[in-house]
Amino acid sequence: MPGSSYDQESEEQRESLDERKERAKQLLQEKREADKVAASEAEKEKEKERRRIGQELMKEKIKKEREEMQKVSESISRRKASKQAELAAIREQIARDKELRKKEKEDSVPAAPSVIKPVTPSVQDGKVKMKIKVADSTILKTFEETDLLSSVADYVKQELQQEVTLSNTYPRKEYKTEDLEQSLASLGLRGSVCLLGRSGAVQNGDTSGTATATVSN
Repeated sequence: MPGSSYDQESEEQRESLDERKERAKQLLQEKREADKVAASEAEKEKEKERRRIGQELMKEKIKKEREEMQKVSESISRRKASKQAELAAIREQIARDKELRKKEKEDSVPAAPSVIKPVTPSVQDGKVKMKIKVADSTILKTFEETDLLSSVADYVKQELQQEVTLSNTYPRKEYKTEDLEQSLASLGLRGSVCLLGRSGAVQNGDTSGTATATVSN
């Protein structure tokens, strides 16, 4: 029948339209699911990227901190070494100044004249305690009043390894060759006597350049 055929065709068309709608809904849902999955994956990738960047920034921060600490440590070491060098230089300068002051002090103190001082007994009767000054040397010796002046001259010559002319000042007199054969007593040399001498053999005449001496009884 013509009517039945039309109705059947219309029914098929409606079913075909419903199927297309359903299929469209299904595709749309699948797309939404796919978009959701894609968005989730994109978010995961973004999170990974954020973490990677964060880790790199942290590494860079740690690296910079270590470099800064290294610079500070090196600066402290340099300052310490510089300070130690300054202290060493100061100590060295103090030592040099001390040594220089010591040397200047030693140079400023006049050298004490050498004293040839043999052991002598105290002056007794008949003894002559003799002090003989020749240049920067002083000789102490006790003689007998009966000893000749030549004994004194010989002793001084032996001690100083040179000829010496003896003299006194009171009375003013430089002893000559003839005086050497006289005793100390006969020349008035008793008790404690101080004679001065000058380098050179005993003369018979000229008395210039005579050294001085004193006699005390």
